[in-house]
This record gives sequence, C-alpha cells and structure tokens, in this order.
Amino acid sequence: MEITDSKSNPIKEMEDWCKILPQKKWEVGRSAFELAKFIIEGAGITYISDTINKLLNQEVKLERAIPEYNVDFDNLGNGRKHDLAIFGKVFGGNTERKVFIGIEAKVDEPFDRTVEERYMEGIKKLLNEKNSNLPERILNLLKRYYPQIRKEHFKLRYQLLFSLAGTVDYEADIHIFMVLVFKSKSYNTKKGISNLKDYQVFMDSINALFLSTQENSYKAIVKNKAGVEKEVYSIYKIIDKVIT
Repeated sequence: MEITDSKSNPIKEMEDWCKILPQKKWEVGRSAFELAKFIIEGAGITYISDTINKLLNQEVKLERAIPEYNVDFDNLGNGRKHDLAIFGKVFGGNTERKVFIGIEAKVDEPFDRTVEERYMEGIKKLLNEKNSNLPERILNLLKRYYPQIRKEHFKLRYQLLFSLAGTVDYEADIHIFMVLVFKSKSYNTKKGISNLKDYQVFMDSINALFLSTQENSYKAIVKNKAGVEKEVYSIYKIIDKVIT
C-alpha cells in the first residue's frame, strides 16, 4: 500500500507526515504523532488490514492511504478531515467493490464538544451579526440520523456526527469508520473511558447493530448527503502497546 499526501507526494518517513500537519498537532504521545508512528514505523497497515478482513469476512486489498484527507458532507464549509483515509477493494466472483476507511486517531482527546455547545456557539455568532453555518449544518446532520430530533441528541459529541457523515459520503461500495485509540504515556484512563462511552452512546442512538465484542464493531444504516440510505461499519480499537 502506498502512502501519499493529497497531492500524491510520497510519505515514507515520519518527517514527511509531519509536513502536512499543523505544528501544534505534532506532539509525541498525542494522536497525530502516534498514528504516524503506528503506520510508518509499526505494523499499522497489517493491523488495519487484518481487522478489516475479520470485519467483512473477506480479504481486502488496501491500495492507498492519505493523511488529513478531506471529504465534503454538505455545502456549508470545510468537510470532514480524516486523520487517515484508506482506499481499497474487495473482490468476489467477477465483481469488484471499492472500500473506503475513514480513520480517527485518539489518545484521550475528546470527540470535540457536544452538539449543544457547538450549536449554541453558532447561534451566538448569528445573534451578534457574525457569519456561522454551524446551526444549519448541525440540524442537517441530526435530520440525517434521526427521524425525530430529541433533546438527548444535543448531548452527543459533535465530532462523531460529522465523522460518520464524512465516511458515508465518500463514493464507495463499502464504508468503514475506524477509531484507533493509542495508549501512549500521555493516555489518561478516565478520559479514555469517557470517550468510549460517548462513542457507544452515539452508536446506540443511531440504532447501530453491535457485531463483535472482540473487534468492538457495529453496522448501521444512515443517509448520505443526497438522502440515500447507506450501510456503514464502525470499529473502535484500543491499542495498548506498539505493534511491530
């Protein structure tokens, strides 16, 4: 599998990966650095490939990976920037299906603020005659996931809503949202447990089917930005040590 930036420049070393990130995100022990280390210096590619093979119960050929890959999920501004996007294929009989994997890397960083906090942030800007697409964007996302929007939906973590949308809106046959949690020296157990709970609450809220305890995987049906229902898989993997 080749690793490149969005302009097809090859990424072979940690330094190559670092160049495409804001400097403040590149910190030893934090998510961006740990993901790059896992892929470049560890056995991350094999680990991800094996995980996806088990999830789909068939062999996936991973062809290309791009860090910081943007997928538009509406027309209201910047899209979902995946920490790492992986493109692949599965073959069955005479058919070929495209696979897209959108990866979110974590150590113990939260899944952004709550939907309510982000929504009110946008409303405050509008009330003060400043531009903000946040309220409209959030309402559109909520309508995708829920036939009826309820108060508890505003307690969900905002990043989970747009990350899943930014996965299912890539043009592919199989969509997979993968959270990789690295237990580096900076990992805080309490924060990590809270993140997992936030993730599980979101999966439950969209009526995702729990598939496997071992793989911590789910399958859900959600609408893409065109309003078409799509099947999407989601995996939450905790990596306790460096896999070489």
